[in-house]
Amino acid sequence: MISLLIAAVVATQTPPADPRQPVIDYRRCLDKAQRAPADALLEAETWTRRGGGVAALHCLGVAQAASKQPAEGARTLEAAAEAAAKPALTAELLAQAGNAWLLANRPAEARAALSRAIALVQAEPERYAEMLVDRARAAASTQDWPASIADLRSAAKELPKRADIWLLLATAQRRAGDTAGAAGAVEQAFALDPDDPAIRLERGNARARAGDMAGARKDWQAAVDNAARDPDSANLARQNLDGTGQ
Repeated sequence: MISLLIAAVVATQTPPADPRQPVIDYRRCLDKAQRAPADALLEAETWTRRGGGVAALHCLGVAQAASKQPAEGARTLEAAAEAAAKPALTAELLAQAGNAWLLANRPAEARAALSRAIALVQAEPERYAEMLVDRARAAASTQDWPASIADLRSAAKELPKRADIWLLLATAQRRAGDTAGAAGAVEQAFALDPDDPAIRLERGNARARAGDMAGARKDWQAAVDNAARDPDSANLARQNLDGTGQ
């Protein structure tokens, strides 16, 4: 997706007004924004002042977010989205702004940006679903479980083979108190990726809530046994085992 985004931005750029100004390499700037954000920040600020357009704003926004300035990055990315010429490009930049707002712990702004993005990509199932998942995370951060669950259900309908989406749905349903719904969703995830420690952890949690402690311990142990794949989930599973006297 990043390669397509770069191509789309470059296609809309005009040369600098002053031919003596250096041409900034867009891809290199974005790469630097993630590896050395402080350096990229200075470069992107200069590029923006020189009329670098959407590409410069995009690089600046990413650099700001990576430099622990996520709110500033979100605003810059929204400005880039406003300046973008094509709806698909606008949507992608808005989605990135939404994720920057999430980093800034500003879920309301995140949901607003993502909602605008989602409205532009409904004909693209994969991007539509990915953005629904991001908006579901924003809703979950404020414990708005009905909104989170609705978005995750829609995402799972678009991408039914994505185990991670079913897992997120199961977790949201469990936290909302929907034990039966959580159990059904985690079984969908388990069928797609039975070795994922995060799925085995959540499946164990669902079985424990249903009173099946033997089944829960079996799942938690499976998560521990595959710790190399996901140490954090394995550690939580180990804590659950310790708490049940395993």
